[in-house]
Amino acid sequence: MSKAAGGNASSPRFQHNIEAQLDGDAVYLSVDDKYVYAACDDLKVRVWSREDWHLVAELGDTSSPPLAVHVDDNQIYATCEKRVYVWNKNTWGMIGWFELSYSAVTSTLRGDSLYVGAKEGRLVSIKKESHDTSSWQLFKSDITSLWG
Repeated sequence: MSKAAGGNASSPRFQHNIEAQLDGDAVYLSVDDKYVYAACDDLKVRVWSREDWHLVAELGDTSSPPLAVHVDDNQIYATCEKRVYVWNKNTWGMIGWFELSYSAVTSTLRGDSLYVGAKEGRLVSIKKESHDTSSWQLFKSDITSLWG
């Protein structure tokens, strides 16, 4: 390989192994110390052990394909277009779900809240412990002042 191509004859070679085969396409991945969590487009969240790559849980069926999956110490959150599902991380049992008034497009887990970005400039926050919800409509001037 020439230097112009970005390497040389002694460049390391990379190999990969297939560790797990998905039944559906994964659209979002999260990891913790023990597991890999995949939001799959077939309405499920799948969980694999990082130690031996065996499927340990299949969570779902959700109302629409999950857009994102997030984990904290105790719970798993899957954001779908109109719902956020919550499962117990120790038992894999569903705790419940939140109905969203706005169509979700993304989400993130920060501190003690799950934030859902929705269409029409909406931002929804869900407190992890109390499950209190709030929502705001963001305008360009709001975003400018946040970053200004």
